[in-house]
Amino acid sequence: MGTIDLFHDLHCVDMIRRYSYIEHYPDLQNTMTTRPRFFRDHLNHCLEMLRQNLMCHADIAFITYDWVAGFPKPFPDFNTVHQCRDFTKIQQWNRANRVRIPLERIQATRKDSELSAAVVDLNGVLIAPGLGMGGAQPN
Repeated sequence: MGTIDLFHDLHCVDMIRRYSYIEHYPDLQNTMTTRPRFFRDHLNHCLEMLRQNLMCHADIAFITYDWVAGFPKPFPDFNTVHQCRDFTKIQQWNRANRVRIPLERIQATRKDSELSAAVVDLNGVLIAPGLGMGGAQPN
């Protein structure tokens, strides 16, 4: 089983976005209240995975600073040119090549004692083994 890391990153960005507007997401409020440790671990996992990906894929686009009326110091101009991948093509490839397996058909091939601890999301989907902190490796 697997997924493209990009889609996990988007899940994490969405979770952080929903957390910042938590008053609009009762399901998230409920999880935060009833399972605070799980919620905190999930949020920390997402932040760590995003940090690793930002560092691994370090965008070196240059941000300039300009004087802007009303600001006492130069302000960043975020209208920066980035080298991007075609997100639509990634989505199309993912849809064309995915394999859907019903959860009830998935079985562990190892004993529980051989499996590492895991963090599972609100839908029971495995986020990552070993408490989901990943392991970025420098090139």
